[in-house]
Amino acid sequence: MHSRFLEQPRRRPSPRSAEPTVRLSRRAWFGAAAGAGLGATLLSGCTWGQPQTAAQAASELTRAVGSEAQTIRLWSTLPFENPQGEAALAALFEAFNVTYPQITVEVSVKSQADIDASLLNLPLPDEEIPEDDPRASLEIPDIVMLRPGATTTSLGGHLLPLQDFLTPTAEANLRFIEESLATTGSLYAMPVGAQAYTLAVNPAVLSRVGLTPGEATASFDALLEACTALAVDGLEPFDIAWLDSDDYLTLLSLFATQVSTREQIRSAASTGVPVANLAASEAYIEQMYAAGCFAPATLQRSGAEELNSYAGGESAFFVAHTAKQMSRIFTSQPDSQLVAFPQVPESKHRDISYGGPALGFGITSASENRAAAGAFMSFLASPEGQQVLFSTTGIVPNLRSLAGTTVTRPEQSYVPFAARVANVSLVNYWPDSVRALMRADAVPYLTDSAAGAALPGRIEAALLEHIAGSMELLPGASPAASVPLGP
Repeated sequence: MHSRFLEQPRRRPSPRSAEPTVRLSRRAWFGAAAGAGLGATLLSGCTWGQPQTAAQAASELTRAVGSEAQTIRLWSTLPFENPQGEAALAALFEAFNVTYPQITVEVSVKSQADIDASLLNLPLPDEEIPEDDPRASLEIPDIVMLRPGATTTSLGGHLLPLQDFLTPTAEANLRFIEESLATTGSLYAMPVGAQAYTLAVNPAVLSRVGLTPGEATASFDALLEACTALAVDGLEPFDIAWLDSDDYLTLLSLFATQVSTREQIRSAASTGVPVANLAASEAYIEQMYAAGCFAPATLQRSGAEELNSYAGGESAFFVAHTAKQMSRIFTSQPDSQLVAFPQVPESKHRDISYGGPALGFGITSASENRAAAGAFMSFLASPEGQQVLFSTTGIVPNLRSLAGTTVTRPEQSYVPFAARVANVSLVNYWPDSVRALMRADAVPYLTDSAAGAALPGRIEAALLEHIAGSMELLPGASPAASVPLGP
């Protein structure tokens, strides 16, 4: 097995000239997808050739891999995302080396925030860098893990567009491709693995107020009544965190998925506006707060502390979506049941879940070994590669067919939820500035709305201010009119 986990950076390799050829796009709905700034780079007096279009990138990524020993570098968040992350990477490399024994994959483990910041610090392909510039010796990755979707837009100059790299088989097999596009129409992060937000229920806690999981989750109104009954008895209904977490955005997006039409959801994907019908979505969070679903202790709970209460048998409900969470839920509370979050009365759908790709992988525009990087990317997105991930981490394959995906452990009971055709991905549409705003302190959004403040207007203003002043909007689109943000 050829892999190394590294601590020391690799310096920029010697420049080489590209030999671009043209490969036509297969799917019109990807739109025009030229990567911004993918021109030639002048580095230390040398010309560094770069493909300028998705078709040219594809021609380099699909070139035959040479038989000589070679190395590619991966920046990975997987050990952060899953307790079996390092073992999963080792298993992926071993399976990949069956076909490509000459390729060594060097791994640097980083957080997602570190990857994003490090990418933005790299020189752009058309930027002139003097020899004494510290960036000239920065670590250069070939492949990086990313959050698919709108959040990749600002990183686009540092990533290769991958839409023409997709084979017809990959297009037919993979889900969430359209939802993974940047707002420019380019695919910078290949969606690997799938997830869906489900409701973990602890029957033992519910039994203390005479309820069963089926009764407590039969409808949204039944869920509110269960919250009230638990709160009156001094029990914690939801294990949720309102400080330094994405839980507020999770609930907002979950309800927005239900109350928005598919046309509004598709429009969100193309304009960068995360959700429609913010006011209606906000109202359901207010109802949960008024019904006692969120105990006072949760207002002081940070994201790092969530799931502790549920794992300790103190909470009845937890909104879960990752394989890591599922493992802890069923290890600590083995009688837990997973159910779909109930549809709200205004839902436009009979049955829909909020979910999307679990992981994303991109290829940097600075990669000096694109053929090898393309070979590894193809393996990651293949059924074989995704089955390796599933068997080691429990991350559900992002495939339209899950034939051969066998549920063997209790924590894998969420597989049918992640595999549901009805899932809709909104998770990656939130601009980072809005995510950071609510992540820093979500309590005012919750408590002020319950007090009657015009909370949805505050979120709208933050969204529109961000979108109007960013590059995350398609040319010619009007952020104020693209998607209705009210009821």
